[in-house]
Amino acid sequence: MWFIRRYPDGPVWWQQIAARRCNHIQYTLAGVNQLSPTMAVGGYNGLCRQLTMQHADRAHGLATGGREQGNTLPVLAGFLHKVSYCLESDIQFMAKVRVMLFMSAIILEYFVKAAIVNNFNQMPVYGVIDAPVVAENEQLVFVHAAAISQLTRLKAAGKHYSSGSRLPIVPGVDGVGKLADGQRVFFAFPGGPIGSMAEQVAVKKTWCVPVPDAVDDVTAAAIANPGMSSVAALECRAHFQPGEVVLINGAAGASGRLAIQLAKHMGAAKVIATARNPLQEPELRALGADAFICLQQPPQELTTALRDVIAAYRVDIVLDYLWGVPAECILNAVSLIAVGHGQKPLRFVNIGSLAGTSLTLNAAVLRAHNLELMGSGLGSVSYDGLINSIAKVLQWVEPAGLLIATQSMPLEQVHEAWQMTGPERMVLTL
Repeated sequence: MWFIRRYPDGPVWWQQIAARRCNHIQYTLAGVNQLSPTMAVGGYNGLCRQLTMQHADRAHGLATGGREQGNTLPVLAGFLHKVSYCLESDIQFMAKVRVMLFMSAIILEYFVKAAIVNNFNQMPVYGVIDAPVVAENEQLVFVHAAAISQLTRLKAAGKHYSSGSRLPIVPGVDGVGKLADGQRVFFAFPGGPIGSMAEQVAVKKTWCVPVPDAVDDVTAAAIANPGMSSVAALECRAHFQPGEVVLINGAAGASGRLAIQLAKHMGAAKVIATARNPLQEPELRALGADAFICLQQPPQELTTALRDVIAAYRVDIVLDYLWGVPAECILNAVSLIAVGHGQKPLRFVNIGSLAGTSLTLNAAVLRAHNLELMGSGLGSVSYDGLINSIAKVLQWVEPAGLLIATQSMPLEQVHEAWQMTGPERMVLTL
């Protein structure tokens, strides 16, 4: 195209657009060249009247050289603005330029800026991709914030059990944005292949929930997923009842810290936390933990320590974010505890596998204790159940004083943000 030939050093995302929709734009330019001044101005005004006020305002701003924030083609808009300034006395040329720019804006509604995964073995890159197609039961969400959760990382690497094989994809399983009517919502499970790390996403209408005014975009995006993990596990899988005792295995991460706070808010009588670093005990106790077990000890000693605490506190539910050796030690510890007649089962709910994806399970463990072993996540809990848990977490942020450490970076810096491994929950903003 003439613009690419004249400006070969333009931004990569513009060159991607040109390569993917070259024929459409060339068709537009060819049509504009056939317009008379009267037809051009009439066509421009007619199209404005036919579109919604939002699109008309945007088109008029572009046609007069405006550089609206979030415009898909700021370079082209700026270039044509300069041309129109120099040749504003040429009415015929200006009419053609305005129609061309307006039509370019319409064409480029087919694209959105996004983080894009082109290879499961590489980190996402910033670029453009085809805009989402909204199905009958879906609605368009204009994204403001999306968190880089552990689930998002695994799916982007093709390593989660729910990952597909299709590429390219936009990563992200949830986020915060606004609907066309201006309502602010938290959304989850956008239709693939465009995940939440894009300007726009198509989401099932029932998978959007309002965000309370007191909760800002970054906090809502950061807290919903890790908070949901424990609420869904407690309510949908373990059928938690107020007054029960909960052990959280792997409480040092964002999800585990929220699990402590949420279990207490939901009415847990006692909460026991485990973590590898003993220096984290004061922080976890400040969040509500009543007891702490350090995981950084030999398996036999860890099993003994777990046995003593589980028996002393009469643990009802284990929320396991680790699996691997720590979970194996918990299960072995449970098998060593004498079971009283009529004692209710201990519910062990696996949520994550940060310590490994496998463990050695002695068959005697299942026979020696009244034990229910289960998992909680995509598949074992319905999508509607997960959305309901998210809605509760968002409603509880203010009254429960839920805390989560966050860090935010713009979507354009997704490559840098993806490499951040600190304790804060990273959130990409748009």
